[in-house]
Amino acid sequence: MKTAVLINGLVGFIQPLFFAAIMALGIASMAGRVSPWKLILVAAGTLLILIGSR
Repeated sequence: MKTAVLINGLVGFIQPLFFAAIMALGIASMAGRVSPWKLILVAAGTLLILIGSR
């Protein structure tokens, strides 16, 4: 039981970091093709999702 709780806590900690890293890669790949305003909106949306997942 202790191991399961430890693993669950670890996954809960790593998941937002993984999500942020994937979003950063996606935003970086779109940077040349999308207007700066839309990039700001995507970054703001990502930030709100991360804040809401706490």
